[in-house]
Amino acid sequence: MKIIPKKIFLAMMFVMTVASVFAADPPDPTPPPPPGFPIDGGLVLLLIAGVLLGSYTIYKKTKYKKTSV
Repeated sequence: MKIIPKKIFLAMMFVMTVASVFAADPPDPTPPPPPGFPIDGGLVLLLIAGVLLGSYTIYKKTKYKKTSV
């Protein structure tokens, strides 16, 4: 039995590796993303919080302007 040279052995291993990569089954497709969350449940609370935050910000700015002059 002949001893296979290293270059031929490495070339055969490379060909076998490439062939196994091409023969692999494609992965399963990813599931679709879940639907978005509804915003209508807390819309009133969100609007109230926005109005309160806006009025607080305006109050702080006008108070700061009055005291700094």
